[in-house]
Amino acid sequence: MSENSTVRPVLHRDDYMKWIEDFEAYAGTKGLWCMCIRAEIYPTPKDEDALTREERNDIEVYETRKTKASGEIWLGVEESLRDYLREVKGEPSDMLAILEATYNQKAPGIRFKAYNDFLNVTLRDDVEPHLVLTTLITDITNSLSFIRHQHPEKFELGMLDAELATMVTLRALRNSENTDYHAFAAQFLMKAELSFDDVAATIRRYFQSKPTAKQGDTEAALARWRHSKPVHVFSAKVRTSSGTVISCQRPNNTSKTR
Repeated sequence: MSENSTVRPVLHRDDYMKWIEDFEAYAGTKGLWCMCIRAEIYPTPKDEDALTREERNDIEVYETRKTKASGEIWLGVEESLRDYLREVKGEPSDMLAILEATYNQKAPGIRFKAYNDFLNVTLRDDVEPHLVLTTLITDITNSLSFIRHQHPEKFELGMLDAELATMVTLRALRNSENTDYHAFAAQFLMKAELSFDDVAATIRRYFQSKPTAKQGDTEAALARWRHSKPVHVFSAKVRTSSGTVISCQRPNNTSKTR
């Protein structure tokens, strides 16, 4: 966590990678991170039917720490995102597993927003003059690291070229004075998979096929296209520490690309 790791970070829908890094630092200052990742071992008594005072105390301390860790995670999540946690409330490691499966989605919308943020990194005016350049390098490094975390497995250089081409296209649509183009770009980001070929083919089909079309025709074409595309729903299954499998689903949140 950058400056004050005693302030509990709160998870929002699209900032999981930053949140988990900050929360690890925060929970570490509370001495609870090992409990959160199930690295603390439950104290096993010699005879569960005849606990000694020391064994009883060890178990109480463990359960208290487990409850605290669970509470920190619960309070560290935006209220509207807590529904998935109710079934495993009280089990810190299961709560973190569900949050990762649900909100750490390496989807185009999140990835292209990360690209956009990276390209918009500038010199800060809120730091001391002698720290401006070093802060710039830090911001670039952190932004690039976030992009890498959003890449799918087996990401190759050729895929980066295609993603950059897609990024430029979406930015151009978003920067247009025509608000219909903004909505058009947003629809792409709702898809589970996105390629430059897909974007180019769709643009040609709806915009280049009728070079003399009137504005009303273009708007009608956009409306037909929007209503013909279903909203993709992310789904994930998490196996809890008790062996129960929980299904998590959420609509893909559209990220705006400037």
